[in-house]
Amino acid sequence: MQPLGLVERRSRVEAAREALVGISQVLYQCSGAELAEVMGEVDSLVALSAAARVAVTAEAVGRGEVEAAGVNATAWVRDHAPSLRQGGAFQVARVAGAGSPSPSRWCPQGQVVDPGSPLGIVWAEVQDGTVSPALACAALREVERLAPIVRDEVLPTVTASMLELGV
Repeated sequence: MQPLGLVERRSRVEAAREALVGISQVLYQCSGAELAEVMGEVDSLVALSAAARVAVTAEAVGRGEVEAAGVNATAWVRDHAPSLRQGGAFQVARVAGAGSPSPSRWCPQGQVVDPGSPLGIVWAEVQDGTVSPALACAALREVERLAPIVRDEVLPTVTASMLELGV
């Protein structure tokens, strides 16, 4: 099966957005079990949307779009993701910046982060929607604090454990 291209993905994102507009007006049609199912579907959509925000931001940072706009990554996120103006823009920008190369080293389809490193473990969990940007920031911050006092070979295990506990 051929992976979806950008045009098809954008079309499906737009359809999902349109499907959620006014959903509260039709929820009375759900049984109790259906409400639980709808909640799970919406939650999965939100988690993957959060992952997509990070991926889009990492792409913009890596390509130099953020720098060209003359703002920092947090301001860029706030400008283009208005719902994060209430909070969360910093976390998206922080995680995206950690997983993105500098514009001078940018390559199409993003940087390959060492999957066995603490950053690689966090990045993978964010990209599949398992870990929120807020939890990712907390884990990266704690790994930075622990790095000087913990042996390098145990940092990946400690990172994975922190994420598991947080989830």
